Parts: sequence; C-alpha cells; structure tokens
Amino acid sequence: MEGAECAGGDEEETLIRDEVRTSRTFSTSSTFRTSAPPSTSQTSLTSQNLPNAVAPICYHRAMQLPPRVILAADHAGFPLKETLKAFLIEQGVDVMDIGTFSQDPVDYPQIVRQGCAAVLEEGVPGIVLGGSGNGEAMTANKVRGIRCALVYSDETAQLARAHNNANVMSLGGRLTKPEDAKRFTQIFLTTDFEGGRHEKRVDDLE
Repeated sequence: MEGAECAGGDEEETLIRDEVRTSRTFSTSSTFRTSAPPSTSQTSLTSQNLPNAVAPICYHRAMQLPPRVILAADHAGFPLKETLKAFLIEQGVDVMDIGTFSQDPVDYPQIVRQGCAAVLEEGVPGIVLGGSGNGEAMTANKVRGIRCALVYSDETAQLARAHNNANVMSLGGRLTKPEDAKRFTQIFLTTDFEGGRHEKRVDDLE
C-alpha cells in the first residue's frame, strides 16, 4: 500500500501465551476470528464488598500473536505508535505502518481510513492512535467491515475481542501510558472471540 512502511521480525518465530496453541485464520473478510475455538478457561474474580453482585469473569483465551498488525496514527498518536511498533517487532510480528511519520500536525480521518483499508485487505488486526482515540474510533467504525473498540483498560481490551470480535483497537496517545498500551495490545491480539450468544449480535452490526 502506497505510503505505508513495513517492518518485521523472524517469520519463523512465534509467541504462544500460556503455552496454548490454536488454529488461526485471518480471512480477507477481516473477521479476525479463529477456526474452531477451544474451550474457554473462565476464571472468576473475587467480588469484594459487593454482596449481591455477580463476580466478573476473565474471558482471556491464549492465542498466538497474529503474523502482521496494521498501525495508523495522527501526530498526537505518533509517539505511542512508535513505541508499539518496536514492541510488536520484538515479538516477531510484522508491522505495516500507515503513518503518520512525525509529530507534524495532520488530519486523522484519512490516515485512519487508509489503516482500515489495510486491515480489510490484509485480513489482520489493526491499531489506530490519536490524542484520545475517540475520533479515530469514530472514523474507523464508519468503514464497512471494521469493528473498532476504544480501549482504556485490560477489561475493555479483553471484551472488545471476546464479546465484540473487534478487528481494530483505538488508543489515546495522550491518555495511555506506554506500558499500559503494550499490555492492552498483548491482551487484544491474543484474546479469542467467544462466539455463542455474541455471534448474532456481531453479525447484526453489518
């Protein structure tokens, strides 16, 4: 794709969380889903001081990191994009960087649309970044076939994948610490879609 930069590590290297291997496919329809998902390991978390509340459940499933990830950011998201690019390359993930490539002011809609087009074309997940991540998420979700989630915590990263089958994550470069962004990225890219009752709801988004 014109204007994009690609960088990557050893294609033979794979990182498997929790030593669980899964059969993974990234279709050109950009569903970012796995084939025949394994049984879920759901760990109940302690619900303290909530006598009548249902304890939350961790929906994380270990999967391999995808072979490639698309990154797109405006000037406000540029520093964090560079941090995540280096982080992903260290994990052996090929990165397609759509831009921007400096902190010179740019308009985010066009860059985000180009990033989403690459997600659909490559059939791999994407990460878009801006100051707050709000405008980037709004732009991404206007592209047919894109399901973009604004992520600001471990739980929103998990549920974006587990319940909403998001194929793009939006992060606020001015609001997210680098170490948190790395963790959100790891969770988002290695959490499987739960399917089941969520399947028809996700399908209805289209």
